[in-house]
Amino acid sequence: MSLEEKDIDAFIMLMKNGNVTRTADALFMSQSTLTKRIQKLEKEYDCTLFLRSKKGMIPTPVAEEILPDLIRMRTLGEKVRDQASTFGGRVGGTLSLGVSVNFARYDLPKILKKYTTLFPNVHLSIQTGQSTALYQKLLDGKLRLIVVRGQFPWKEDDLLLSKEKVFFVCADDRKDTPLSDYPFIARKSDASFQQRINRWIQENEIVLGDYRLEINDISACLALVSEGIGWSILPEICLDSYDGYRKPLIFADGQLFTRETHLLCRDDYALLPQVHAFNSLLA
Repeated sequence: MSLEEKDIDAFIMLMKNGNVTRTADALFMSQSTLTKRIQKLEKEYDCTLFLRSKKGMIPTPVAEEILPDLIRMRTLGEKVRDQASTFGGRVGGTLSLGVSVNFARYDLPKILKKYTTLFPNVHLSIQTGQSTALYQKLLDGKLRLIVVRGQFPWKEDDLLLSKEKVFFVCADDRKDTPLSDYPFIARKSDASFQQRINRWIQENEIVLGDYRLEINDISACLALVSEGIGWSILPEICLDSYDGYRKPLIFADGQLFTRETHLLCRDDYALLPQVHAFNSLLA
């Protein structure tokens, strides 16, 4: 019986999550398919890898012992495929990418459509998350290519993808309401962006008091704004379909409030054909 990369992927992800449902969803496969792949590994190695419990899947000592080797096997498989794909003029291999949530929601789909049309032999491995978390994974070596919102210190390959305006937004019938009279709808973001939001609020002497809502999802934030529940400060990337009142923000020194998107990549990873092709597409 020969193992497939998807078998190893299933094992590694299940070790990480400890839950069949979450693992199957993350790998875009059914729970039954996931179970069959784990059973295939157990038959291949003639051992039990997980114990089923009410709280999830508990890895056995054998599973913990072989995890590092299977991770190395998976990495080696990617490397061999990447090297082989450079021959014959074909761009293939795996493109591993970490993408900020908002870029993944608004810009990534059309980029990937074009990329996969041009390079159909490339296998995609994509993680989404908050920019700060992705940046930490890049520093830790868990990711080698990320698209993040905001500015992060990085001495290797750093490509500025866009610089967009940041807007004050509210419902049309609320645009003349004093901002201290109804809630500010805050959204979780990286520290530097939050600091600039606080700076604008302080420069305009806005007293928030208890009028503050914390919303993590940007779509929910816009929905609340549209209904006149509160006002918010949002980047241009999410406002294409928004038809309420908006005003670009300017700091007291005349500087326009903007939000940057960067592609950060390890220099050695950028040399791979599939990575170079992706980076060139965004440049």
